[in-house]
Amino acid sequence: TNGETSLETLVNFSLVLGLFFFVILHELGHALMARRFGIPTKDITLLPIGGLARVDHMPEEPLKEFLVAAAGPMVNVILAGLIAGGLALSGFFAQPLTLELLATNFWMQLLLANVTLVVFNIIPAFPMDGGRMLRALLALVMDRVKATKVAAGVGRGFAVLMGVFGMFFNTWLILTSIFVWWSAGAEAQAETIKAG
Repeated sequence: TNGETSLETLVNFSLVLGLFFFVILHELGHALMARRFGIPTKDITLLPIGGLARVDHMPEEPLKEFLVAAAGPMVNVILAGLIAGGLALSGFFAQPLTLELLATNFWMQLLLANVTLVVFNIIPAFPMDGGRMLRALLALVMDRVKATKVAAGVGRGFAVLMGVFGMFFNTWLILTSIFVWWSAGAEAQAETIKAG
């Protein structure tokens, strides 16, 4: 019926708005952590694959870079925890949980959206946060240029896996893999030029 269709449209629209809201909060996490280290954020841009907080520069000290990169996913971990806590208090998890119930419950979908944002962003590949976190950890034991090259290599490995996976399951992953491959190379090149 028209009423059911309208409700479904409203729910889907609310989910999309929720996702954009979570992405903005994720990027604000990066921006606020960068500001804590005295680094201003130029702007926050929403992209088809997520968002981008354009900080003036990434801190070169490994621990600071790690904290700025990790701040975004940490926001989504906290949001997921708050939603899960709300669902638990409401008694949602006390009922028999079916795949259909998990897939159709509005709050469960928002919880899964945050979990997905965490998992996607901690993939150790540039430009994802995981790539910057990996470089920061590597930079504790090697120079920054070498750490960037190693992290870029790991990222390109993940790009190949994404591309292969995309050929069988989701063509969007193929485009993402091309972007990740290109970003890994660009990051390594930029760091080499800066060091030279």
